Amino acid sequence: MKPFTVKMGTVFESSHVPLHVWLQAVHLMVSSKKGVSSNQIHRTMGVTLKTAWFMSHRIREAMKEPGWPLGGKLGGQGETLEADDILGWSWLVAPYYWRFDARAMEVTRAIALDGKCLRSKCEENHDLGYNLLKRFVAIVEQRLQSTRMQLLDVYAVHR
Repeated sequence: MKPFTVKMGTVFESSHVPLHVWLQAVHLMVSSKKGVSSNQIHRTMGVTLKTAWFMSHRIREAMKEPGWPLGGKLGGQGETLEADDILGWSWLVAPYYWRFDARAMEVTRAIALDGKCLRSKCEENHDLGYNLLKRFVAIVEQRLQSTRMQLLDVYAVHR
């Protein structure tokens, strides 16, 4: 029988990584709005890439919400929005079909826009349309970059 340690029964069990390094990595991952790659953990924490990959996958596994059928999926369904986040921009791009759904877990303030009306306002005022598009392209770019980093972690070959 193994002696009891605080790591037993957790994602930290059977790991030679010191607990303070684990906790720093957890803090890094949960405080990052757009995600953290294994390479970033490797550079920031000073651990090997193999260790960073191992830690990030264990931490992501621990962050899955129990009972949530899509827990752990990247982007799309099951994604958590934070303050000032935008849910969907399908109203901006043809064929203008709504592709997202959301459920508030607590009292939430949200702003809904009439996409058809906003598109016509952008057609009338090209400065408005240009500024709106610049802001949305920046959001799309951030989300694509975040998804890219997460996919690199999932599909990268680690030696």
